[in-house]
Amino acid sequence: MDFSTALLYFLAQSWIGGFRMLRTIIMGSCVSVQGILEKTLPDGRLVVRVGQRLFTGLPVAI
Repeated sequence: MDFSTALLYFLAQSWIGGFRMLRTIIMGSCVSVQGILEKTLPDGRLVVRVGQRLFTGLPVAI
């Protein structure tokens, strides 16, 4: 696959939502979870998926 084909593939996947964002959340005082972002709740917490399980927590600030 040449560069232009790869770029078109990347842009097409990004446009249709093919790539998922990996996020890290904090649950409690010392437990963190990294997974695929599922949704953002109205109170600012994030829901991430790890396999079949869903976890809710606060986003890690960078």
